[in-house]
Amino acid sequence: TVDQYKFCTSQPDAVEALARNAIAWLDAHPDRNIVSIAPSDGQNFCRCPKCVQLIESDPHGLDSHTALILKYYNDVAKIVARQRPGKFVGGLVYGKTMYPPKTSITLEPNVLLGWAPLNYYGLGLYKPGYAPEFESVASAWSKISPNLVYLNYLHWHRSESEAPLAPSLSLLKLESPTLKKLGYLGQCQAGVNWASDGVTNYILAKQMWNANVNVDALYNRSEEHTSELQSQF
Repeated sequence: TVDQYKFCTSQPDAVEALARNAIAWLDAHPDRNIVSIAPSDGQNFCRCPKCVQLIESDPHGLDSHTALILKYYNDVAKIVARQRPGKFVGGLVYGKTMYPPKTSITLEPNVLLGWAPLNYYGLGLYKPGYAPEFESVASAWSKISPNLVYLNYLHWHRSESEAPLAPSLSLLKLESPTLKKLGYLGQCQAGVNWASDGVTNYILAKQMWNANVNVDALYNRSEEHTSELQSQF
C-alpha cells in the first residue's frame, strides 16, 4: 500500500536525496515554479526514536505528526532555496498533520502549504465540535505561513452515484468568508459528481470570485433556474 513507501524524515540523507530529486524535477520543467514534496497518502508515519520525539497530540487526543512534517518541509525548502532561488516546494497538512503543532514554528518563505483537513471532508464540519473549531484552527495555520491554500471536499462521499445532495448553506457561509478574512491565497473544493453536487459547486465557483457573496441569494437563483429547466421537459 502507499503507507509502505513513507520514509523517515529524520534521516538527513533521505531528506537530501528527496531535495535533489525535487531540484532535478524543477530543472526538467523550467516553466514550473513549484514542486510537490508532500508525503504519499495514508497515515503510517515513521515512529523511530527521532521521529517520536516530535509526535504531539491533536485537540482530540490523537497523534499529531505536524511538527515532524513541517520540519521536513523546512529542511527540503532550505536546500532548494540555496540551489534554485525563487522556486517553491509544496506540501500538504492532512490527516494526522491537519492540526497546527503545539510547538512554535515558522515555515521557510519558499514553502507553499495546502491545508487539507480530513476531519472536515464530506460534511465533516457538521460533526459535533468541528465547526466551532474551524476559525481558530484556520487562524493558527495562517500565522505559520502566509503561503497557504485550503483544500477540502465539502460533499465528498465514497460513492459518487448518490441522489442529488442539498447544498450545505451554513458550511458555505462559514468556510470561504473565514479563509478570505484570514488571508488565505485560495481554496479548492468541489464534488466530482455534478449530478449530485451541482448547486454546491455553482455556489463555490461564485465564492472563488467573491468570498462574501450572498449564499442564500445564489441558492434561490439556482433553484429558480432549475425550475425553469424542468418546466421545459
